[in-house]
Amino acid sequence: MKEKTAVLQILGMHCAACATGIESGLKRIDGVFDAKVNFAVNEAIVKFDEEKVDLTKIKATIKRGGYEAVERVEDVAEKRRKEVRRKIMLFTLGFALTVPIVIITYFLMFPEKNYVLQVLTTPVQFIVGWHFYKGAYASIKNRFADMNVLVALSASAAYLYSFYVTFFKPEEMGFFDASARARAAITQANVGIAIGSGADVAIESGDIVLIKDDPRDVAVGIQLSRKTLGKIKQNLFWAFFYNVIMIPLAAGVLYPSLMVLIPPQAAAASMILSDITVVGNSMLLSRWKP
Repeated sequence: MKEKTAVLQILGMHCAACATGIESGLKRIDGVFDAKVNFAVNEAIVKFDEEKVDLTKIKATIKRGGYEAVERVEDVAEKRRKEVRRKIMLFTLGFALTVPIVIITYFLMFPEKNYVLQVLTTPVQFIVGWHFYKGAYASIKNRFADMNVLVALSASAAYLYSFYVTFFKPEEMGFFDASARARAAITQANVGIAIGSGADVAIESGDIVLIKDDPRDVAVGIQLSRKTLGKIKQNLFWAFFYNVIMIPLAAGVLYPSLMVLIPPQAAAASMILSDITVVGNSMLLSRWKP
């Protein structure tokens, strides 16, 4: 037996469930003694028997899960730059298609409306959002459910219902805009902090670079992250508030007693109002001072 420990940088994780799934998959490899995956630093520490398994197989296992493992920090920086460029291109495509989808959905009426929305939404669903399906498949294969699964299910439900309405109930209103906005708006972020005067490789791989050399700014960054987390909780409250109120109303909960029906357009409008509330609340964070 020849024991070896490898430290790998993991690209593509966006929640703790991702780290748990990778860790579980690595531990099932014959010859791996132990594996620890740290989501906070995007790092995996793997102890294995070189006579039974090599690093290539370990990396291949991680890649089959929908992630990527690299050994050198320089590789991490370069791959992150490529990933950022790819996401910018996808976001641009998604945004360019989502804007006309929203305009057509809420402001225009014509006989072929649902067919036009179908054509515009399909690239957003399956090109811009393909990585969600890929990540969801990898998560389910590892017997875990993460954000990829949630996004894939929610966006697919809106898309498939709208597809059904388009071809089988054309007189009804679809929800292509909900599917498109879910794909185009969701982004991922992993955070690392580097000092401006540090080594070039540290600056290249850091997601946050402190311009000043004062390490006390790290504390300010932590305060800002706590404020941001508070905003996230507030936004979750408002999102649930609109859905808890409007979904039962749109489903007809008032009809038996008051003979009142809320049209689907009103429920859709409340979704837009929910988005505006969330974005406006988030923008208040710009007024914060340490």
